[in-house]
Amino acid sequence: MKVGAYGYYGFAPTYWQTTGGTTQLYGLGNKPFYRAGAEWLWYTTHWNLKGVYLHGWDSLCLANVTACNLGHVIPDTTGFQSTSWNGGFLEAEYVISPQWVLLGRYELIRMAQQGVVGAPGSLSNLDAYTFASRWNPFMFSRAGLAIQAEWSYIRSTDITNQGGAFGSTCFNPAAPCHIGSNSLFLATDFAF
Repeated sequence: MKVGAYGYYGFAPTYWQTTGGTTQLYGLGNKPFYRAGAEWLWYTTHWNLKGVYLHGWDSLCLANVTACNLGHVIPDTTGFQSTSWNGGFLEAEYVISPQWVLLGRYELIRMAQQGVVGAPGSLSNLDAYTFASRWNPFMFSRAGLAIQAEWSYIRSTDITNQGGAFGSTCFNPAAPCHIGSNSLFLATDFAF
């Protein structure tokens, strides 16, 4: 069994210094953020079980860039706050042989505090399920071939796919909107 912990604390800019108001030079107004968590791995001859936990936090101006002016909240605006969330995954692997592995993984993200006061607590929560098979028909010291098949299902809460990659929110408690998507991945990987 292996157990570990990790953490990252940093600063990120919240606005640009510009030339004549148009050309972006470099970022200013640094505000703090952090990520911290733990991981563990338990393994036997044929079974591996891993888990990862993550807690994240972004300061108010990083979570609400449009509400900040030169790194500070614009006067007379209310309803904004820092964000925090928890996430992680649990993965089980069955090792049929050194050349063939089956795996199943469950991932989740849960918002602990939204960036906008009054936003639904479940906004942007995510659940994902993955099942995969990776088979190596041959493995030599100088070359190998892997064939992988993977199916995933992802479900997002209180967000739609309208408006591009990040989607737009939907705040209708009578008819909450959820987005679900399936994906199938088939690939070969030749390494030498």
